[in-house]
Amino acid sequence: MSIAGTKIKSASICLISRRFPPQYSGAGQQALTLARQLIKQVPLFVVCEHTNKRNQVDHIDGVPIYRLKSSNKSYPFGLEKIFFAIRLLFFLISKRHEFTIIHCIGSSFILIPVMIIAKLFNKKVCVKLTLAGLQGDSPDALRKKKFGKIKYLALLKADAVICVSRQLYSICTENGIAHDKLFLIPNGVDTEYFKPLDKNKKHWIRKQLELPIDANIICFTGIADRRKRIDIAISSVAKALKEISDLYFLIIGPRDEKDKDFTDSLDNIIREAGISDKIRFTGYQPFEKAGQYMQASDIFLFPSQKEGLPNALLEAMACGLCCIVADAPPMNQLIDNQKDGFLIKPVGVNNDSPQIIQLYMKQKELIKTIQTNARQKIVKVYDISGIAMQYVSVYEKITFSITCKDSH
Repeated sequence: MSIAGTKIKSASICLISRRFPPQYSGAGQQALTLARQLIKQVPLFVVCEHTNKRNQVDHIDGVPIYRLKSSNKSYPFGLEKIFFAIRLLFFLISKRHEFTIIHCIGSSFILIPVMIIAKLFNKKVCVKLTLAGLQGDSPDALRKKKFGKIKYLALLKADAVICVSRQLYSICTENGIAHDKLFLIPNGVDTEYFKPLDKNKKHWIRKQLELPIDANIICFTGIADRRKRIDIAISSVAKALKEISDLYFLIIGPRDEKDKDFTDSLDNIIREAGISDKIRFTGYQPFEKAGQYMQASDIFLFPSQKEGLPNALLEAMACGLCCIVADAPPMNQLIDNQKDGFLIKPVGVNNDSPQIIQLYMKQKELIKTIQTNARQKIVKVYDISGIAMQYVSVYEKITFSITCKDSH
């Protein structure tokens, strides 16, 4: 799929994502995946934060990235965020001639300096919302946070609000976001990179990654924290191992070191179940290597109930894995149960995932059909080049409104 021929000559994009690779962030990784496509069509640069003492400029695959210094400490009254907002404000002023549209990932405090710049210099603003719930950036959650009313008012002023799921779209309409500003655009995945491997290539990758060659490998991708319910995943695998001895569980991503009690509880589950030789925490992995771990796997287990539109699930489906995920939005809007994946309900210690893992071992033809359907759905609907085309359409609409205003 290509977006060649879809040019926007008068638009240039400043894409702001607080966290950006190599920082570990699903939203940041999605921003990079999108930026790699968009820069083929529009002038674009990325602004993010980092905790070094000085600002830095670098490139990833031709995408210019300005990394503004930020504190990794928390101060009273959220002063570290205020300082960064001021730094961002002056940076945007210095770069004001290099962009026409500001594209924000998330509705955080950065909206305040962004809207000041938009008002002063006639810039247009797109805001991408990524997660519903109290921990998210949807407008209902925004109102309950520090400086929430100001952030919410800033969000209302955006020229386009992009929602990655129908759940977020509904929340926006219920909280006063005008319909003509709302766009439903899911996350995308590079289906040329995330793709199924034949048996020989899969075995070769397993050898390179020092994984058991002949095991049935289950993987989980993301931060091993409470929200993603990795404890439920470990317990489910432990239960399945009682019936299927050649399982191996691969947890691709860092632990939540800020929550030591939870991290210790995971170790206790593993020790009590006696499965320490059947499980591996890979820790943080670069994007490319994380993809290899996924391609080396057979089953994707993801019990998280609070997600935006998880990159990990899109990538797993693109790789043709058998996906077992929570029956909760937006996962249940992406997965058609028993057609291109499996939904588990309820999500708890007694969920259905061990039985589905056993089904994987016994019903090979059914599973093969489900895996093929999953891959086909992702290529058709969620390929990043097609997603980038939808963003291009939003930019065109905003650019046209600028042109009309300037002509009067």
